[in-house]
Amino acid sequence: CCGILFAQADDKVYYLNLSQGIFVEIYLPSFTTTYGITMTNNYLWSFTTEILLWDIYLSPFSAVYNRAITLPVGYTVTGGFVAKDDDTLIVSNSAVSPVEIAELDVTDSIAIDTVIFTLAADRDNVSNMLYTTGEKLIMINQDTMTSDYYITQYDYPTTTLELDINIGTEAPTSLYECDCNIYITYADGTTWMMEKTTYELIEVVTLTISPISAAQVPGCVTSSLTDINTTTTTTTIP
Repeated sequence: CCGILFAQADDKVYYLNLSQGIFVEIYLPSFTTTYGITMTNNYLWSFTTEILLWDIYLSPFSAVYNRAITLPVGYTVTGGFVAKDDDTLIVSNSAVSPVEIAELDVTDSIAIDTVIFTLAADRDNVSNMLYTTGEKLIMINQDTMTSDYYITQYDYPTTTLELDINIGTEAPTSLYECDCNIYITYADGTTWMMEKTTYELIEVVTLTISPISAAQVPGCVTSSLTDINTTTTTTTIP
C-alpha cells in the first residue's frame, strides 16, 4: 500500500515504495507525456486531450495498452483526478468556472459525466486527488487571485468542505498516502509529510525525478487529514 507510481514529463513512469526504500523506473507501453495518471488494482489511466487506458497486473508490474476514451464535450482535465473504482474516475473540469468536480463513467468509448459539486470561486485543482476508503476527497488547489496553494478535504457523499490548509506559493505536483500519513511532492522532487495534529509540513526525502502526478491503489488510501468541521487553517512551508 506504500507503492506509488509517478508520471514524469519525459514519458517515464517510476515506482516508489517509501517505507521500503525502493525506487525504480517501470515500463508502461505507449505512454507519452500527459497531465498525469491514476489507477486501481486492474487498470491505469492517463489524461491528455483524451483518456488513455491500460490493463495492469501489480506484482510483478506489467501493463498492456487497452484503448482511448473520449472526454465529454466541454471538458478540460489538466489536473485533479483519481480513480474511484474500475468504472469511475473523479475529475476536476477546469473548462468551466467555478471548476466542477465530476464523476466520469469510463466503461464505454466516450466518458459520461455526472457533476458532483463545484470548487470555491477562483480555485483551480492542480494535482492528482486522493479518494479515501472513508469517502473523503483530498486535493491540492490554487487560489488564482492570490497564487497561494491549499490542501483541501471534502466529505464526498455530502460535499461538505472539512479542511482548507494554506501551504504557500510553491506549486505541488503530487499527493499520496503511506502508512496513514499524507505526503506532498513538488516538481523538484522534495517530499513533505503533513503532520495531522498541527498540519505542519515536515520534509522527509528528495526524489531524483520531477513528478507531474502520482497514483496508487484506492483501497490503500485509508487515512484522511481530519474529520473536524474546520474550514480555514493556515500552514506555511518553512
